[in-house]
Amino acid sequence: MKINTAYYLLPVILQNATFSIYGYYMRRKRYNSTHRKVSEILRNNEYISLEEHAKYQLELLKKMLVHCKKHVPYYQKLFLRIGFNPESVERLEDLNKIPVLEKKDVLENPEEFIARNLKKSDMILEETSGTSGSPLKVYWHKDFYSWIYALYEVRMRGSAGVSNNDKRANLTGKVLVPASQKKPPFWRYNIAEKQLYMSSYHLNDHNIPYYVKALQKFKPKFIIGYPASISPIAKYLIKSEDEIPSIIAIISCSEYLSDETRSIIEKGFRCKVYNHYGSVEWVAAINECEKGNLHVTPEFGIVEILDNKDNPVPNGQVGEMVCTGLLNYAMPFVRYRTGDQGAYPENDNGCGCGRTLPIFKSLEGRKMSYLTLPDGRLVGSAALSTAFHVENIIESQLIQDSIDSVKIKLVVTDKFKDNDREYLLSELNKRIFPLKINCEYVDCIDNGSNAKKQWIINRTADYTD
Repeated sequence: MKINTAYYLLPVILQNATFSIYGYYMRRKRYNSTHRKVSEILRNNEYISLEEHAKYQLELLKKMLVHCKKHVPYYQKLFLRIGFNPESVERLEDLNKIPVLEKKDVLENPEEFIARNLKKSDMILEETSGTSGSPLKVYWHKDFYSWIYALYEVRMRGSAGVSNNDKRANLTGKVLVPASQKKPPFWRYNIAEKQLYMSSYHLNDHNIPYYVKALQKFKPKFIIGYPASISPIAKYLIKSEDEIPSIIAIISCSEYLSDETRSIIEKGFRCKVYNHYGSVEWVAAINECEKGNLHVTPEFGIVEILDNKDNPVPNGQVGEMVCTGLLNYAMPFVRYRTGDQGAYPENDNGCGCGRTLPIFKSLEGRKMSYLTLPDGRLVGSAALSTAFHVENIIESQLIQDSIDSVKIKLVVTDKFKDNDREYLLSELNKRIFPLKINCEYVDCIDNGSNAKKQWIINRTADYTD
């Protein structure tokens, strides 16, 4: 949902109406006959054998690679250069013949990854935000859109015992309430989808009791959102001994969920947390079941675990997640380096939930980090990253040395103009006002002694999860 200035000028009641009208439009778009068809496929596939999963994946892989050879310029050139023939693929392991794809390759030549046999009018444009600070435009085919929302319903919500027909609260990155607003309501209602959308940008000791009262009044069955946004409410519930009895599940998304944060959220809300892993690139989907195991959704992608030389690691060992999407024909990614880490179990002995979906041992994403605002609000990396949907930014880093300001290091292309800078500052001010923002343009961002770059460095407090 793109929010323009006119929205913020409306009274709250009309903002709620606008959000609900948009929700009604999106509900019709998401939950159509194609959605129902692919939902049934996902439900049926939950209980087929591992051998059948592998066979189905191989069929999807061959079909995708043939499509890439015929219609996607980047892969046409790559396959010709390395002498790779998709028709000769006989095993999933044959993927190893294709080099790993880096995000920078896509950023430098995005049009080369778009299928030439499909109309742009049949595609949906989305943007990554990610804590790398390097935004990437990704096209989804309209048919793939139905798969995404079928996944949410069957594998994500279904595993948690809830559905899209249940009342829910969201704590993610949309700026439906500007950061400058000082008084509640810090949320808006989407009546069409029984949704209470709560701001991730107003969470401090003074405001959190209002959030709790709103949740108690709305009575959602579940919450979905960033753990960095949900955990402060959980801490308040623990301290105050208050409760929200209607909530039976919390779905954590878009950020690394540590054991400590999971424990806090489960204790505060007195229910189970379900972890979800996905991305705008949609090269992989992983969801937690009611028995506490992570399951890969094999229809969406192939997840390889590689070492630092791009060789497969033994099951049980953590490595880099390199993934191949199997369903999005508009903009395919083959052997895409996600920047996250994970591991398969040494032995997949099945799960007590009864699903035969492959088990994933662990997800080792980037740790949560925050900016601290003068009034005590903490704004997490996932929420902040939604401001960086700006063209011509290669890389960024946020450094906070004082409670009233933040420095943003930017590596930009030659096409980066003043209007790009003004747009970025405008989006950030919606989220972190009244922090003063200072931009510094650099040729590269030094990682220091760390192999992995920290996107947010906050020297004002010890807050990192």
